[in-house]
Amino acid sequence: MIQNNEHEKAILNLPFQCRMIYMLHKLDGFSVAETAVLLNISESEVTEKLELADEILKKVNTATDAFEFNLIYCDSMVERVMKEIKDL
Repeated sequence: MIQNNEHEKAILNLPFQCRMIYMLHKLDGFSVAETAVLLNISESEVTEKLELADEILKKVNTATDAFEFNLIYCDSMVERVMKEIKDL
C-alpha cells in the first residue's frame, strides 16, 4: 500500500490537465459535466483524462485520503464568519 504522501506526489506528478480534472472530480466532487464546464472541455475528454489518471494511480488506495485536511488554512475564514455572525 502506498502512503498518503506518496499518493499526493503521484497526483501532483500527473500531467497538468489530468491532475486538474482528477482533483476537481475525485477530490472536490464535481460531476463529469461540471468538470467539463469548469475547464471548457468536452465531457468525453474529462472521461478520457480520468481514465488515464486512474490508470496512472491504480496502485494508490483512495483519493479522498490523499490530501490531509489542515485546519490552519481555515482560521482566517472562521474568524471572518464569526465576526459577521457577531455583528448580526
